[in-house]
Amino acid sequence: MNNGDLGGHTKVDRVKSILVGEISDGRLRSGERIPSERDLARRLGVSLGTVQRALRDLSERGIVSREHGRGTFVSDGAAAAGVEFMRFRDDDGRELPLYVKVLGKRRIGGRGPWSSFFGPAEPLVRLDRWINVGGRFGLFSEFFLKHEAFEQLGPGAPEALHPNLRELLVQRLALSALQVEETVRFERLPERAARRLEQPPERAGIIIELRGRTLDGGALFYQRVFAATFAGTSLVVSR
Repeated sequence: MNNGDLGGHTKVDRVKSILVGEISDGRLRSGERIPSERDLARRLGVSLGTVQRALRDLSERGIVSREHGRGTFVSDGAAAAGVEFMRFRDDDGRELPLYVKVLGKRRIGGRGPWSSFFGPAEPLVRLDRWINVGGRFGLFSEFFLKHEAFEQLGPGAPEALHPNLRELLVQRLALSALQVEETVRFERLPERAARRLEQPPERAGIIIELRGRTLDGGALFYQRVFAATFAGTSLVVSR
C-alpha cells in the first residue's frame, strides 16, 4: 500500500487529486454518493479506465467505498479511530481530513512493547489500520485492546472502530472518560511498520505511542502509530 502524495503527474493522479480536493473542501461530503464513473470521465476529460483506476486506488486507501450495484461513496472520515485528538494541518493552516481503513485483527499473547502497560499475561486483540491523511500520506496503526474489553464492544467491532474510537469505548464500556498519554519519537521503524509504509527497514520514521487509561488508572488500550517523514504538514496534538 503506497503512502505517497496523490498529486502526481499522470491522469490517474490528477483524477485522484481532484476528488480528494473536493472531499477536503466539503463539495463532496462524508457518506455522499459521488458522480458515476461515466459522468466523472466526461467532466474530467479522461477515459473510463482512468476513472476506474483512480477510484480503485482511493478505495484501497479508505477515502471512498465502492458498493456493488449502488456506486461509490465518500468514506466516513475526519475522525480517525484512536487519533481523534491528533490533527494534521497543511502549510496554510487548513485541517486535513483523516480516513481510516481496518486491515485486520488478531488475538495475540506473549511479550512486546505493550507488556509493561498491560502486563505480560494479558490476552489482547491487535487491530491493524491504515489512516490516510488528506490524500497526502498514510499512517500505519497497531491498536491493542484487552480481549475482554474488545468482546464487550459487541458484533462488528472492527467496523465500529472506524468513526471515533474514544467515543465508542465511552459509550459501549460505560466509561465516563479516558486519560490518554502520548509519546512521540523519531527512530528506526520496526520491520513490520516499514513494510506497510513501503520504507527501507533501516530508515528512521515517526512513532507515536498512545496509552489509554480509565479514570481510576486502569489500562484500557495501547496504540502505536507509524509514519514516514512528511513535509508541508504540521502535526497538532490537542486535548
